[in-house]
Amino acid sequence: MSYTPGGGDGDVADRKTRQGRLAATTLPVKDMIPPTFSARTHSLTVTVVTLDKAASGGTSAAEWAVEGAEVTGVSALAAGAAPASGSPTATLGAGAERIALHHTRINPDATPAVSYSPAQGGKILAGGAMDAGSAVAADGVAPSVVAAAFAGPRTLHVELNERPDAGAAATGAFTVAGPGDSVVGVAGASAASHSATITLTLSTSVTAGGHTVTAGSTVMDLAGNGVAAGARAATASWADSSDGAPSFAARTSSLTSTVVTFTPAVTGSTSAASWSVSGAPATGIIMVGDAAVTDPGAALVSLPGGTASLVLAHAPLHGTAAEPIVRHTGTGITSGGASLGGIAAKASDGTGPRPVLAFGRISHTIVHISEPVSFVGDSEDARKSRWTTTERRSEGVVQIHPDVVRLDSSRDDFIFLDGHPVFTGGEAPLSYSWAGAEAGAVVDKSGNGMGSFSEIPTDDRFAPAFRPVHLQGLMRVHTNEPVAFVPGEIPAFVFVGEDGVRVGTYKVGPSATVDVSIDPPLIVGHEYTAHAPGFTDLSGNAYGGDSMTFIFRGGVLAHQILESDPPTVDSARFAGSREVRVEFSEPLAAVPAGAAFTVTPAVGEAIPLAANGVSHEVGLSTVTLLLSKNASPGAHEVRVPVTVADLVGNAYATPSVPVPATYDAVAPTAVSAAFTGERTVTLTVSEALDAGTVGGIRVGGLGATSVSYTAGSTTVALHTQLPAAAGSSHAVVIPAGVTDANGVPLAPTVLWAARADTAAPAAIGARTVSPTATEVDFGEAVRLGDSPTQQQHAAHWTVTEAGSARAVTGAEVVRGGLSVRLTHAAVGASAAPSVAYVAGDSNDAASVRDWAATPNYMASTTMDVAVGDGLPPSIDTLTMSVSRPGEEAAPGRVWARAGDMVRFVMSMSEAAGTDAPAIRVAGSAHDMAASGEGRLAWTHSHAVGMGAEQGVLAFVVSASDGGGNFAHAVAPTSGVAVMVDTIMPTFTARTLGAGLVEVTLSEPVRGTITASEWTVGGAPATGVAASASSAPRAAATLDAGAVFVLWHGGGGTGSAPEVRYGPPGSA
Repeated sequence: MSYTPGGGDGDVADRKTRQGRLAATTLPVKDMIPPTFSARTHSLTVTVVTLDKAASGGTSAAEWAVEGAEVTGVSALAAGAAPASGSPTATLGAGAERIALHHTRINPDATPAVSYSPAQGGKILAGGAMDAGSAVAADGVAPSVVAAAFAGPRTLHVELNERPDAGAAATGAFTVAGPGDSVVGVAGASAASHSATITLTLSTSVTAGGHTVTAGSTVMDLAGNGVAAGARAATASWADSSDGAPSFAARTSSLTSTVVTFTPAVTGSTSAASWSVSGAPATGIIMVGDAAVTDPGAALVSLPGGTASLVLAHAPLHGTAAEPIVRHTGTGITSGGASLGGIAAKASDGTGPRPVLAFGRISHTIVHISEPVSFVGDSEDARKSRWTTTERRSEGVVQIHPDVVRLDSSRDDFIFLDGHPVFTGGEAPLSYSWAGAEAGAVVDKSGNGMGSFSEIPTDDRFAPAFRPVHLQGLMRVHTNEPVAFVPGEIPAFVFVGEDGVRVGTYKVGPSATVDVSIDPPLIVGHEYTAHAPGFTDLSGNAYGGDSMTFIFRGGVLAHQILESDPPTVDSARFAGSREVRVEFSEPLAAVPAGAAFTVTPAVGEAIPLAANGVSHEVGLSTVTLLLSKNASPGAHEVRVPVTVADLVGNAYATPSVPVPATYDAVAPTAVSAAFTGERTVTLTVSEALDAGTVGGIRVGGLGATSVSYTAGSTTVALHTQLPAAAGSSHAVVIPAGVTDANGVPLAPTVLWAARADTAAPAAIGARTVSPTATEVDFGEAVRLGDSPTQQQHAAHWTVTEAGSARAVTGAEVVRGGLSVRLTHAAVGASAAPSVAYVAGDSNDAASVRDWAATPNYMASTTMDVAVGDGLPPSIDTLTMSVSRPGEEAAPGRVWARAGDMVRFVMSMSEAAGTDAPAIRVAGSAHDMAASGEGRLAWTHSHAVGMGAEQGVLAFVVSASDGGGNFAHAVAPTSGVAVMVDTIMPTFTARTLGAGLVEVTLSEPVRGTITASEWTVGGAPATGVAASASSAPRAAATLDAGAVFVLWHGGGGTGSAPEVRYGPPGSA
């Protein structure tokens, strides 16, 4: 940047004389604009982030999120280099422009949203530190040819791992070579909608033998990626039919299972390794005929004589319209002495369509189906009878059938339900009933019916968009058809919040999506009203801008009904000796009370479940198992039956794999706490903790505490906002709610940690407190070792009067560690004794030391004892009480919240000296006020602030008599200490059964819970009790309890009703 003065007005001059003008100059401009990033998928497990400028610094896997996957590692990526393995953190050298995110598997056609949230202290630097933000990854994964199979001498099926664009059916898209590289002409190609399998019609009949089909450059996916160079070809063999040899046909039955039917019936044995689906080995054989296979992954699965079918389990297919190629190898399957041999076939589509997303408006709902569909018959009434939505009216919950059910005029995978005014904001459950291929049923192009579903959520978001994906800097909106935005009063998305106005610029993407970049990013916990611009659909119809109000919760809020992954178990935990809670990776379809779960100890037989011992509500991800008898402590195995399925029908895939669960009857304990840096305390516990429960542990007096913990460890790192002074001691407070890895709670505990220092403790004076007792004062807290003996004390200490030693008989730490009291033979009334301490050659239990993690020991010293009044006063009584504005005094109240007044009342054994007693509380020192005459009684009132440290209200009182002798108090001498709690409790809820909800508070409370102050599913609760085993009442009392149950109307509230609390006067 350059500046050139002009010699007149406008020149830069000093403010005083206006004559000293700035001379011409040129200054470099430092780039302080932080970098931004874009993203592109590189493979199914790697996404590459590209910075818009060269950067340095570092990053970690925890700072990144990839939609639909878990980020497991990061690595710096040099220009032109291919991603290698990732690690939890990566250092970015100067000039770094690319970062590889290593994650769990995504779909080949995925365009996931990628978000970055810098951790505290983490920085990607280029001018400035990169801010939190998000970007939509472009699809950079090339499709692959995965399998091929002949259906006849002139028909060849070729399968890709994702749907191709129209170029796959173009002339010359594929070439076929026969034995000896002979060329086989291709007369034409075709592909069914939503299918990744292309059918080639050959010019002539092929001869027996192996053939290779190769994809050309015109074969691309929907994002324009050509087929990967190393995955363009697949082989298929044609053999003339052999008389009597068995064959098979295949038909998909779900996204993760395919039925194989033999002609004629067969016998023998087989295994999952002998079969492949879509070019990948099957993962199991789950059925033979009508019988379930006990071990689907067994090396040998027997096929009894007359076996007509089996069911293969496999990796998820790309969609419900998939037609995968199924291949068999091996000779174990026979019929009439002839072997099935190595043959392949294209599976027909036997998977029914499923709902993907649902979007509701005031007068209609739109349902996106996973593939093109149609209706059975022409009866409008029959269509309407199968669909219901739920409306909450003053008279209760009402089920409503739509007036119109039709397909979209331009797309046959969208169903419009019109004329049922269900929306006043929020969500309305939507249900569909399938009772066979009868009139009005929804079926796909293959005739498969859409299965029943109950009360899936619909959402009143941007019209006609479906539920968006929310990230802090990105909103992805899925629309029901491609749209075009038009200029108008709102040319962009606008977000109006309590923290100002944000503008979202939009980019229309493929597959009917709109990506909105929000700057600055939304703030978690703030409420926003979002206004959408006007737009037109494919027919040119114009729509006005829409709006919605929401609270941004952070992360991804999208609800995706369609998915192909089977449910998995996240954890299994004992919640007592007779209860096991199994947490699944996603919401489940209804699990019956008699489902065949098993719980087996490491040694012994399975523990029978109680009658109807499986508890689950449709749409929840937790299944509770009730045992018929107490479990013994130790390891157990939980097995999940194959009948468990998610909301879209994906069956649990690994019933033969046990899930570990440990019944732990031993509670964890806190062992020690020690400073390992001026801002770091290491807490050691007796066993591994649940990482999700440690966040509330804190260090007192050093500002905010952040917690880091590695699962399986017995140490917790506590990072404080402020540094600890050398030699200072601080409370480490472990609140209620911390549990071990098995869910057993750690009792609330307070430990003390001392900041390490290298300075030895030093005595600052000594005084007589009685003829036989002398106290030595220190400038920091000191301590002795464990169980010192009288002989050890006498070896360290001597008290001398007029040249004559007085035998020391004992020593103890008093006044909170600030003094050591020596007991000894009597000294004279007017003498001036001295005290000596000898450290000795080695430290023993009587040696004086400080509280550092590595203690510093006192050195040898001699000091004179103060003459005069050596007897300190005593603090006879010190009480604490809490008063609340606008309320009568409550003498028994021990909890203080923001705005409360804590009153200290103290009485002394003798009058205070010239200085008033001082009290240090909440980091500040105050003089106490005299109460009455004689300077014996003193008071102080302390107002509790909003940001007060939680837990015991810590204080120190120091009082001196007329002789300058001090007394100290750090706790009440009468009554109990006051606990500070300025954070309002929160709650979570889960359904226990029809009409019954369990509410869990974030901390124990005392008081009355009134049913009328709570609503469940929008209707008032009808009763409350401390447990489900008690009868419902209008009100229930909790005494240090954190769990209670609510009764409600039940029917029509859905599988996950909203629970609200509204105290009196909150409206």
